[in-house]
Amino acid sequence: MNKTTFSNLFHELATATRTSHGKGALFERLMKRYLTVDPQYGNCLADVWLWSEWPHRQGLDQLT
Repeated sequence: MNKTTFSNLFHELATATRTSHGKGALFERLMKRYLTVDPQYGNCLADVWLWSEWPHRQGLDQLT
């Protein structure tokens, strides 16, 4: 069985795309998946959103 460490996975994400935006988007999707399926978090979090999915972000995009 081939185990993927976080370090290996993070390296794969970092090399999967060249832009900071792309790297951030991949990392965000990874964290959403982790927080959804990990028993420690998945059982206690009602919702996990990507930034683009968050219903209260309106107007906050212009702050950065």
